[in-house]
Amino acid sequence: MPKNINSEDLFYKRTYNEYVKKKFDVRRLGFLHMCYFRSNLTLFGEWGCKKKFLYKYDYLMNIDDDSLFKKKLKFDLFNKLTKYPMATCHISIERKKNLALVRENLLFFLKKYVKKYKIKAKNKTLNMILKTNDEKNLNKLAYSTGNLDLYSMKIFKSKHYRQFINEVNKFGGQYKYRWGDIEITNLFLYLYYEKPIYSYKLYPKFYEPSPDAKPIHYKSNFFYLIYKIRSFFGLT
Repeated sequence: MPKNINSEDLFYKRTYNEYVKKKFDVRRLGFLHMCYFRSNLTLFGEWGCKKKFLYKYDYLMNIDDDSLFKKKLKFDLFNKLTKYPMATCHISIERKKNLALVRENLLFFLKKYVKKYKIKAKNKTLNMILKTNDEKNLNKLAYSTGNLDLYSMKIFKSKHYRQFINEVNKFGGQYKYRWGDIEITNLFLYLYYEKPIYSYKLYPKFYEPSPDAKPIHYKSNFFYLIYKIRSFFGLT
């Protein structure tokens, strides 16, 4: 783990959190590593990602193995990155109350960040949220699904993102509070852009981003059953 993270501070130690008590134990440490890796989009060649060759690319895409494509896509997903910092298969406002359980201190961090660097959020909704003290207000923003996201790396190699992600890493939000890469990357873009994320609106006609979708590489029902068993025990 990063040197500034103590084992006692890890998310699964926060037993006061209902999500931790019900669904997050020590076996899911790998998920916290994933949040760190996917939010540090320029980490290549450093701790957490030894493969430096990825740094040379102009665009990156991440796709989860629980992605289900229903139809063949006849267009280039990367085209919109010439005009937008980020593109996604689907963007939406989630109303689930438990989202606040994985966004602890995120609003506090953002308010501290904008004050330190004297920033006014370009996105009007985020700007209004920053004037409140209720973590649940972060649910009023639309976020990418995270299952299929594309990034323009010139934005994430910029001094603004380096500054932002360095502050996130020092705060330790990925490991301490399970801040997801979706929240971290999306909120950064909302700070610096009014409308930064292009949605292809693939869901549900072309694409299903769901843990219940059959992974595209499992052709046998037997192996799919094994996958679901491993998912239940937090081993995937």
